[in-house]
Amino acid sequence: MAVYLRGDIAKAEPSINHQRLKSLIDRNDPRAVRFLTRLWDKQKTDITYAELRQMILTGQIDSATIERWRQDYSRFVTGDLMPLWKDMIDGAVSAFSERWPTWAFDTGTEQIAEYTAHHAAELVTNSTGQQIEAIRTMVQRAATVQDLTVDQLAQIIRPTIGLYKGQAAANLNYYNNMRRFLIKNHPRMKAASIEQRAKEAAIKYAEKQHRYRAHMIARTELAFGYNTGEYNSIRQAQTQGYLGRMKKRPSTADDERVCSICRELEKETVEIDEPFSNGMMFAPWHPHCRCAMDYIEG
Repeated sequence: MAVYLRGDIAKAEPSINHQRLKSLIDRNDPRAVRFLTRLWDKQKTDITYAELRQMILTGQIDSATIERWRQDYSRFVTGDLMPLWKDMIDGAVSAFSERWPTWAFDTGTEQIAEYTAHHAAELVTNSTGQQIEAIRTMVQRAATVQDLTVDQLAQIIRPTIGLYKGQAAANLNYYNNMRRFLIKNHPRMKAASIEQRAKEAAIKYAEKQHRYRAHMIARTELAFGYNTGEYNSIRQAQTQGYLGRMKKRPSTADDERVCSICRELEKETVEIDEPFSNGMMFAPWHPHCRCAMDYIEG
């Protein structure tokens, strides 16, 4: 936890909080990725080709499928992600507990419960919505090209379940490009063999895309848990008299990968109970955000 007196803030080592955040993320990231990929594998298996064909023909995803996906993500959040959030929260406040051994952090406050519940609901809604949008995008693009049968498209969609719209579209493009390449460069290859090889290539690509997406979600959500714990522990320490007036400012990883959004926010310092210019109280600001927070006393 980065808590500095006003006079010390210029001398504080900016990487301290990032090192702690990165260490905790590295510890929990493999588990979160495993949980997510397991969820998507289940969803790919659960949906039938008959259901996929119906989606393609009608252009609609039936409400029963949408509800299954929503429940899948709800179980993931409550059963898998929340325990990881708790570990990140505990890690965020450990240094603070070392500083004041008599201080105890209450994770069961109404504020934390409300905030995490709201965030969890948003995550479930967004994840389900992105999945629906991804399938609709593939169906629309395939309809525009009009060179795939319903059965072919169903077999291409199934391995991409769990991807977001951009990834799904990229996977369909990859599949079509592979087919065109094989037709052009292997004129003697049978149509069935071309179809099989293009499909297998697209499936392997989808596996890489799922891993990338799982890491993105995992690292972002773990950072959320860490920063949630840190912010709320500071507020609790204030109410218990351990800390006085506090301000906060974002702290980037300070390398070439830092985006313009985070660079601009790092220039801001606000009161602890005020939002930043983007309307948010603390990082992460966006997917893959690596920002931590500095809290300044005085």
